[in-house]
Amino acid sequence: QYRLETGNISKQGGQKGSLTRCAQKFGLYQSQLLQSSDDATATQQSLLQDLEFSKLELFKLILLQKNLKEQVLKNEAAEQQRSEEIEQWSQDVQASQSH
Repeated sequence: QYRLETGNISKQGGQKGSLTRCAQKFGLYQSQLLQSSDDATATQQSLLQDLEFSKLELFKLILLQKNLKEQVLKNEAAEQQRSEEIEQWSQDVQASQSH
């Protein structure tokens, strides 16, 4: 659900930026090189593009993970503050009932 939308979700061989797609293109590129195919240059460019998409996906996941860590820390601090406020209110209520 957090994948970068690239417009090629249903494309055979995996989404842009997926390691599956990169591995498949590398295999095709390698076989074309061994066969001295003229298509090797085009496949190389396509592979490099998919590797860049993969790098972008990994960078995005790293940023997402950092953001989630920061959010967890903020939530924990807010929870601690609410617990302290509830404890203080509880003490205030008990103090007011004993008067």
